[in-house]
Amino acid sequence: MSKPIRVLIVEDFEDDALLLVRELQRGGFEPEFQRVETGEAMSSALGSREWDLVISDYSMPYFSGVAALEVLKKSGLDIPFIVVSGTIGEDLAVAAMKAGAHDYIMKGNLQRLNPSIERELREAESRRQRTHAEDAARRNLERIKILHEIDLAINSTLDLRAVLDLLLERIDLVVPYAATTVRLFNQATRELEPAACRNINETEWKTIKRKASDGLSKIVLENHISLTVSNVQTDPRTAAREFACKEGLVSYVGVPLITKRETLGLIAFYTKQRHSFSDDEIEFLTTLAG
Repeated sequence: MSKPIRVLIVEDFEDDALLLVRELQRGGFEPEFQRVETGEAMSSALGSREWDLVISDYSMPYFSGVAALEVLKKSGLDIPFIVVSGTIGEDLAVAAMKAGAHDYIMKGNLQRLNPSIERELREAESRRQRTHAEDAARRNLERIKILHEIDLAINSTLDLRAVLDLLLERIDLVVPYAATTVRLFNQATRELEPAACRNINETEWKTIKRKASDGLSKIVLENHISLTVSNVQTDPRTAAREFACKEGLVSYVGVPLITKRETLGLIAFYTKQRHSFSDDEIEFLTTLAG
């Protein structure tokens, strides 16, 4: 079974690029490729889609393998970079490796190409997993610190506004792309009254009257569950759609504030770009609400 692979080929000769593609196919790959031969074209290609691999000639009339490597570095992407050349000498090959190339292969020895690609793809995946684990550990430490700070605040003051302000300030550190609102349930009026917000127009937000029995709030509070919506501007259940459009609010997570089976209110998180909230994010936001 062929293995799909997305390859950006930095090469001035189309025939040489096709030669590389055929070698990949012989190695069991199903390449989807684009050929570029200038720094501008390479930078544009890197920014337009995801790539699994970059294969670059070393010497070209208007570009070079070393310059291509610099373009990749500036992009910040961790993509295997393999030099394939018919003119590169040993000294230049060593220099390319020191500059950050993952391997170099002579065009007359292309049988080394596929094993090299297999190895570099495995190592790239290992790096991604390692980075993901490190990022997760860092986020967990940040979240533990935030929960501790909020716990201290709750135990040191009965001032609800002070606690909510600290809560929203700390949320902003962990979820900087979110706007947050807190509404508390008034048993007498059956309304969700505005208590605190961040990253939206507070004055206008406070003028919106919300019944606990309308819109997305109803689903959250009646079922005592978190609710995610990919786009509140288009979801028919959204009660304040006009305000959402005006503020540029898109994706949503609503979390009930409940203690001892009593509904206290609702905390809502919005992003201003379409965002798929991960299970990890929802768990943390639910913990904050608790």
